[in-house]
Amino acid sequence: MSSVSGAIPQAGGAADILAKERIVAGPNFNRWLVPPAALCIHLCIGMAYGFSVFWLPLSKAVGITKAVDCPADMSFVASLFASTVVGVTVSVVSGGVLTVVITAAIAAAAPMLRAYDFQRSGAGAAR
Repeated sequence: MSSVSGAIPQAGGAADILAKERIVAGPNFNRWLVPPAALCIHLCIGMAYGFSVFWLPLSKAVGITKAVDCPADMSFVASLFASTVVGVTVSVVSGGVLTVVITAAIAAAAPMLRAYDFQRSGAGAAR
């Protein structure tokens, strides 16, 4: 069994997070797997969203007039699906908010990180 501990350099400071060695894919990375993976994720999220949006019109179209409670003896697979839909919804909403916050923080800190890296590299001392 091989170890991958040397594949990712350890962060020595805040600027090392954005180091080229950490953000560029390795030689064995197949970039053609990214679009199919993204498509699968978007199809799953879109299916859950579409099903939730069209639930009421579809139920009216097939003649359901009142809400139906889940049975007490619901199978494990059915209860797992019901809880997964809630989990996906919560994670998508919180993940979206978290992505906006992290992106704004990186954008705000980028000039400071560049200045720190410039001073640390010794390029400022040469002048």
